[in-house]
Amino acid sequence: MGRFVKWGVVVLAAAVVFTVAYGTARLDPLGWLPQKDSDAVAVSAAFAGAMAAAVVAAGAWWASDAGAGRGTDGGSVRQQARASDRARIVQEHGQGAPGEVRQRAEGSGDSEIRQSRGPGAAE
Repeated sequence: MGRFVKWGVVVLAAAVVFTVAYGTARLDPLGWLPQKDSDAVAVSAAFAGAMAAAVVAAGAWWASDAGAGRGTDGGSVRQQARASDRARIVQEHGQGAPGEVRQRAEGSGDSEIRQSRGPGAAE
């Protein structure tokens, strides 16, 4: 999923959460809102804004490719491997190689598993 699509999902989710939280607060199921209508609207909007801000904070981490370089910037390398005996498992990601490189591997005995990608990776 592209970065712009992810941000669209975050914005849509925040709008939905704001609407639901505001509507629920205006119903005042626990009777905590002030009696004056303008004050009740302000408290409901503040509550809904806080809920929407929490969604945006979580969504920003998800949508911004935090830490892992999940986009096409060439910075992501992931490996999940298990080797036993004399097995070797190697994954190399050359500099400037676009996209993600993932590898899941299991090796045993004298096996060797190698995955290389991009300029600068050993071939």
